Amino acid sequence: MTNHQYQLNEGFKALLDGIFSDKEIATKLKIAFEEVVNDRATTQKINLDRLKAEALEEIGNELATKDFVDKRIAEVQKEIAGVRADYRSLRQEMKFYAIGLGVLIIILQPKVFDFITTFLK
Repeated sequence: MTNHQYQLNEGFKALLDGIFSDKEIATKLKIAFEEVVNDRATTQKINLDRLKAEALEEIGNELATKDFVDKRIAEVQKEIAGVRADYRSLRQEMKFYAIGLGVLIIILQPKVFDFITTFLK
């Protein structure tokens, strides 16, 4: 990474020269401003690239990865397939019971009719 060194513009330097009659104080103040602007006055430099990388890493750790999402989708699809298979099995079983019940009604209808008529006599 390249460190860009900022310099004060000439208008700001002229302003400092105009405010302070002592040229030595104005020069020291210019140097101090440049130190602050170029981040050499702090004990720990603020490295924007490092901060950006750390922020992206933390955000990345919080977000689900593509592999994780794909795995979860596959699991859900497998569960849906299982539910569909259970549903088909249940429908087949209900058809079997409905047919059996229909056959019993046809077979037992005369007997039930006779049974009911004997009580009503």
